[in-house]
Amino acid sequence: MYPTSLVNKLRSLRGNTSGNVQMMFALSIIPAFTLVGAAVDYSRAFNYQTYLQSLLDSATTAAAREYANTADRTKAENRLRDVVLAGLAQRTGGAVNFQCWIDASSQEKDYKYMIGLITPTQQQQQATCTTIQPTNIPPDTVVLKGGNFETNSASIDPTLTSAVHTTALGLMGMKFITVSAASTASLTGKKLEVSMMLDTTGSMGSSAGNMTKLSALKLAANDMLTILTSSLNAGNTRIAVVPFAEGVNPGSFNSDVRDTPAASKTFLTRKYNSHTQTYSSATYLKTNCVTERTGSDLFTDNPPSFSKYDTLFNQSGVCAEASTILPLTSTLTVLKNKVNGLVANGSTPGHLGTQWAWNMISPKWASVWGNDSAPAAYDDKGVMKVAILMTDGEYNLQYCQGVDDSKINCSDPNGTSTAQARTFCENMKAQGITVYSIGFQIDVQEARDTLIQCASYSKSDPTKKLYYFPYSSDDIRAAFSDIGNQLKAGQSGVTLGN
Repeated sequence: MYPTSLVNKLRSLRGNTSGNVQMMFALSIIPAFTLVGAAVDYSRAFNYQTYLQSLLDSATTAAAREYANTADRTKAENRLRDVVLAGLAQRTGGAVNFQCWIDASSQEKDYKYMIGLITPTQQQQQATCTTIQPTNIPPDTVVLKGGNFETNSASIDPTLTSAVHTTALGLMGMKFITVSAASTASLTGKKLEVSMMLDTTGSMGSSAGNMTKLSALKLAANDMLTILTSSLNAGNTRIAVVPFAEGVNPGSFNSDVRDTPAASKTFLTRKYNSHTQTYSSATYLKTNCVTERTGSDLFTDNPPSFSKYDTLFNQSGVCAEASTILPLTSTLTVLKNKVNGLVANGSTPGHLGTQWAWNMISPKWASVWGNDSAPAAYDDKGVMKVAILMTDGEYNLQYCQGVDDSKINCSDPNGTSTAQARTFCENMKAQGITVYSIGFQIDVQEARDTLIQCASYSKSDPTKKLYYFPYSSDDIRAAFSDIGNQLKAGQSGVTLGN
């Protein structure tokens, strides 16, 4: 409305021929046009500031997503710069030239880019970042600051500053209007509950090149913990560890998950005496480990209040699995100590490890694990539940009344270890749990088929299943790192704030 009113006023003044009015008109027209010009200058500055803000928001979001996908700080910072440069080039119809320098006084490297617009006929030029700030920077140069990605807070908060040439305001000595934009993006999103089933059977003591398979596993698991460190420290990720060998050792939870066992059991063995036409007998002693349970709760994640687990009995009274389970925790040192303390011994009842990997992240077990380790509800959309099943062998051990059924004249009523493991996997996935499987140096086709069947399909590629078959120590480290990066990217969302 203001420009229209001004034009009408000027028309009325032009029609008045009195001397006083003409002089008044002459004296007032300069400030009037200055005000109109100033409004135009500020309007141009506002539009440019709005453009810079939109561009910076897009670049900041892209940088955060790049870090979520790659966990690579350098790639995230480069992504921020590239989006800004591309946006400026598109606006001007040409390429952009930039210089960059690093604030040497900053404890964290603060990358600053001076972006000068150039004509379409000139080639894009790129300068290597230095610690010396360029001199004589024109006021209308676009300067990008704060382009470093903070890995501790998983955030980036850059600014763009520039200036707009004025016209009318220039007559009053104000040649530029400074404009700026600021943006912040951080990674938030879903919480993560991970259960790691780790095979610690005797075969894990064999070679994987320049180290044992168990040593390679420890390095690989630590690699994944490192990738998830920031999320663990923030309490957004909790991880449980289930070592398994001859059995599973519940540790301090033993009294909760099993009945009070007898001190020993005596069974007829599979050794047949042809002279006496009888089977010999043997006595088996209770251990601190558990095996299966039977009945209607066998293939469920119902808590032990529904039915208890059988105690493992063997002739030594000592469970080969010395390492106890570790319920969900976000304490990095506790997780690393558990992983680094694993030892190799015993056979491979893979179905036990699979079931207990499920128990660790089942909300039905919340009262067993306690408040700090209580899993979230299955229908909590803010939580990702993941099971990682790692083994190096064929599932070859099952039980009858807590005893290795290959040693006594009694077969497992629940079926083979392989068949049970496959059922547990299907039931686990039906609850929305994503299953990764890792078969370390496995060539037996049935064992490979079990791990392939257990694995979930990738959400980003429905044609791909989430299984790995590494052979070397480098291979298994790459597998765990790949899983860690997928989990970090999958749980991360981008929150944009100005």
